[in-house]
Amino acid sequence: MHRLGWGIVGSAGIALAVGLAGGCASNNSDALGGAGGTGTTSSATSSTTSSKAATTGVTTSATTGVTTSVTTTTTTTSVSTTTAMSSSSTGIVVPASWTCDPLYYGGADGCDCGCGALDPDCASSAIADCGTCDNLGSCSMVTCPGAIDPANTAACTAATPENTDAACGDMLDNDQDGDVDCADADCRGHLMCAPIAWTCNPGYYNSMDGCDCGCGVVDPDCPSNAIGSCDACADSGSCSMATCPGAINPANIATCVAATPENTDAACGDMLDNDQDGDVDCADTDCQGHLMCAPLAWTCNPTYYNGGPFDGCDCGCGVKDPDCADLLVATCDACADTGSCSANTCPGTINPTNNATCM
Repeated sequence: MHRLGWGIVGSAGIALAVGLAGGCASNNSDALGGAGGTGTTSSATSSTTSSKAATTGVTTSATTGVTTSVTTTTTTTSVSTTTAMSSSSTGIVVPASWTCDPLYYGGADGCDCGCGALDPDCASSAIADCGTCDNLGSCSMVTCPGAIDPANTAACTAATPENTDAACGDMLDNDQDGDVDCADADCRGHLMCAPIAWTCNPGYYNSMDGCDCGCGVVDPDCPSNAIGSCDACADSGSCSMATCPGAINPANIATCVAATPENTDAACGDMLDNDQDGDVDCADTDCQGHLMCAPLAWTCNPTYYNGGPFDGCDCGCGVKDPDCADLLVATCDACADTGSCSANTCPGTINPTNNATCM
């Protein structure tokens, strides 16, 4: 009967339902107004951006058979955020102007300079506080002070020629080529830097390291131009290959004598390496037999020949040693020198009447 009864209502029932629905909708609106609502929606304004999307749903009451349209609102909020570069080791925010490794900024690793911003590790902005100036990303390519700007250690000075007295004495790499002051070839001849004619290591010129000779220019470290002043004669770049006096010119210690044969009495007694082979006077085999140098027949150490009163009489060396008073074996002081014909200490096998030979 309930099914049949619902069906008999027909079009009249549908009309009733529609009428009720209209009345409810009107009453709901009035109720909202009576409660102080206006039926409008207000939104708060903030620094974020909001967008709203309206969605309409249909609800049917099972009790009354009234269908109600309900509108809901969904609010979507987008938030703008900014990511700051920070050091993973310290959490300190690294300025965008920093050009070196972010870990070095305030990393308690010493004062890093030339990196575009002042490192918090620097006690001050004085260039003397800089610990590292040539980090990858620094404007300086060499160790401190390099090209760092003394007035702003986060930056570098502009590259300028390093070829004046002022630039060659300011402890800066003005032209940013990696060489500072006198180490820069452009500074040679400026201030106290080695002149262009200097052929040895520029660092040896006027460096209080002794008198360097044969280098093309007299070293200011030399107290005089006398050959006795020379401390180093065989520096790389020197015209002399042997220790002092080597081939150094006695009349000009910046130069060498021309290479000449060292096989005359004069050449073998002038204390020079005349032929520039590294041996001086009697130490040169070319001098054997000249002046007081060991003759060719001498078989022992050449320096033992006529070696003076402290050397003694060397026997069995093929030639009578001028240090020996006579040729008797009783005069011998050394009989077993390398090169001697005797292998035993005196008298050994030395000839009793010719101590230059053996029995």
